[in-house]
Order: sequence, then structure tokens, then C-alpha cells
Amino acid sequence: MRKLYTFFLSFLSCCQLWSQDAGKFSIEALYGPQGNFFVRSYDELNGPSNKTYLYKKNFLGTIGGISVKYKLNNASAVSAGFFRSMNKGKKNYTGIINGVQVQVNDFNIRHNNDYYQITYERRFKRSNPNFLYHFGLVIANMHQQEIAIENFDNLVLINERNFKNARLQEGGILGGLRFQKKIDTKLSLGCTIRAYYLISVNSLEAVTFTPTLTYTL
Repeated sequence: MRKLYTFFLSFLSCCQLWSQDAGKFSIEALYGPQGNFFVRSYDELNGPSNKTYLYKKNFLGTIGGISVKYKLNNASAVSAGFFRSMNKGKKNYTGIINGVQVQVNDFNIRHNNDYYQITYERRFKRSNPNFLYHFGLVIANMHQQEIAIENFDNLVLINERNFKNARLQEGGILGGLRFQKKIDTKLSLGCTIRAYYLISVNSLEAVTFTPTLTYTL
């Protein structure tokens, strides 16, 4: 994460040197609540009997990230960004497997999504710069923590599956709305509503509602 933020800051420094027109580039940061539909969709009941699957997390979580935007004209812009969401679930379990007592006490497991995205943004009206809509493409890398307790196999599995070890990566689209207002000559404060739909698995992944701070270079 730190390396990625360093990359964006370095990129912005270069943009300042490249740009001939003041105000073409800006950097946006957001952080706030999100709801992830996938983390509630696990099937913990089917499969072999005499087992316990602790997979599900809370629907509500957080998301934060940063993007670099280039203004095409007074009404539209393109941007590239990285965002990470997190959902957690507190788990408890008590049981005996092959004579050994197994306990899971108030243990938090998490699900992270890393979103790499490019977007196109446009004002609803040229005369009103405060309301905007955007859409774009996204690649999502998942990091899924799971606990499986299988008495029939004498197995307790505490696992994190991700892109590196399980190729958990999906592609899709995003769309959203934003209200923003200038609070300074270079700063704007706003709120962004956004939805992520993963075409590769044909499912709505998440919705977000985040305060957004924009700094124009």
C-alpha cells in the first residue's frame, strides 16, 4: 500500500512538470463505509455433515483509496485509482476433534478487495459544476480469510486465499454519482456514491458511500 501511494505522489510530481495548463491535474482521496454483497453469499450449510464453516463477514465495512484525475475540458475528466475495501466477521466455535478440544474465541476474519480502476467523469450540466456522474472499468483482487472445521477429516483449516495463491481476480464495471463543492481555490469537498459490478462472475459486488477530498494542482 505504501509503495502504491508513493507511486501516485511521484506521478503527480511528474504531471506538474508535464502539464502546460494550470488545474489540469488533481488528486482525490476518499474514505468511508461500503457494503459488500459477496461476503454474505457464502454457503456455510451444504456439503458434508459434521462440519462447521466460518466464512461469512459483516455486510458493512470500509473503503479508502486515492486517484489521479486529468481534466479533459470544463465538463469532463478521466482518472486512474486504487481503492481497498475491508469487511470483518467475528467468529466463535467450541468442539472436539479426535479427542482434541478446539476453540475459536471472538476471532476476527476479514475480506479485502483491491480495486484498480479507470473512470470517465462528467458534469450533469456545465452551468452547475457540483453534480457529476462517472463510470469505468475495474479489476478486483480479493483477499479472503476463511476457517473450516471438518470433524470427518479431523481437520481445522485457517486459510487466506488471494490472487497470489488462488488467482482470485475478477473484472467488471463501476458507476456512481458525486456532489462536490469548492472550499478553497484548490480544494473541493464532496460525497461519492458508487457501485461495483463484476462482469466475470455476473454479480453486484459492492456499493460505497464516501466523503471525498479533491486537491487541484
